[in-house]
Amino acid sequence: MQYLKMAYDELQAPVEKFLSEIKPDLIIFDIINYWIPNIGANLDIHTAFFSVFYAPTLVFAGPMWQYIKSNAKHTPEYFTSVHEWIPFPSTIACRRHEAVGFNEVLNAKDATGLSTGDRLVKVVEGCNFVLVKSVMEHDGDYVNLLKDLYQKPVVPIGFLPPPPQDSSTRSNSSDSIKNSNSEMFNWLDKQQPKSVVYVSFGSEYKMSIDEIHELAFGLELSELPFLWVLRKPEGIDESSLLPSGFAGRIGGRGFMCFGWISQVEVLAHAAIGGSLCHCGSSSISENLFFGHNQILMPMIIDQGISARFLVEKGLGYEVERNEDGSFTGDAVAKSMRIVMVEPEGQQLRQKTTEMSKSIFSR
Repeated sequence: MQYLKMAYDELQAPVEKFLSEIKPDLIIFDIINYWIPNIGANLDIHTAFFSVFYAPTLVFAGPMWQYIKSNAKHTPEYFTSVHEWIPFPSTIACRRHEAVGFNEVLNAKDATGLSTGDRLVKVVEGCNFVLVKSVMEHDGDYVNLLKDLYQKPVVPIGFLPPPPQDSSTRSNSSDSIKNSNSEMFNWLDKQQPKSVVYVSFGSEYKMSIDEIHELAFGLELSELPFLWVLRKPEGIDESSLLPSGFAGRIGGRGFMCFGWISQVEVLAHAAIGGSLCHCGSSSISENLFFGHNQILMPMIIDQGISARFLVEKGLGYEVERNEDGSFTGDAVAKSMRIVMVEPEGQQLRQKTTEMSKSIFSR
């Protein structure tokens, strides 16, 4: 990642030349491109910082004066508490096992000589306004607070869920992917509506073998149908990837995918009713869009903050973790059953359906 940032930073001169030629009315840019506001100011072009993080995460990161004042010297312990600038009841904070990673991502200098926090300060102070993937009915209290913290306009632009891919897009895949996906959709077609739990942890986080085995035990113990998209860790033999006898014990109740799939296509299928995921922002948006109940297992960076927020709003149930961040199959199974079938999760299921309709029916 740090070398990608270095490559982006080398684009300053050619991008300024390009923008001076096309003369746009507005430049929308990401946190990595912290130098865009200076170019905009030089060329008299407005700039908008588009955040891939949700408003609660930006609020948790704090006002820019707080970051500058602290000189980025906070310890991980600092991120385990709700911050004093949040004036309303809130639960957004890191668990102890998450705080080290959050502190490092925000404050550690990389090969460019800057931290993510340094870039955030520059883009927030330099841009004309901020765009966030937010809906006021969902996280409006955090959006309004962010306006106060940043002292500039913050515009919620919705969750921007992508439409399901059509059959013509699917046909562009390789033969092996098409065959695998065909098997998967044939299996989904045989399942009851809203009964299957989709299990995936995104493209960035790679589970250890111990985590994979514990998750497998949890899926087995849940006695619920599931579709698990699993990326094989590097250097791991496929024969040791799953617990011995796992495939035989789950029978036709579960389906394993080891290659690429179109997540949106899967989530759009009528058989999917829940999602066990890492709380990545795109996955959250897509699950809400399709009205899927969410079992939350955050892994890295901002995912823990997103999980606390969803629980706070009654839109998710977080898998219980040990102090070191590890989890048990029993905790996974318990969470899945609460969210999907147990009376304890009825209010969550109802609220998810209502929120999906209210946000996306306009």
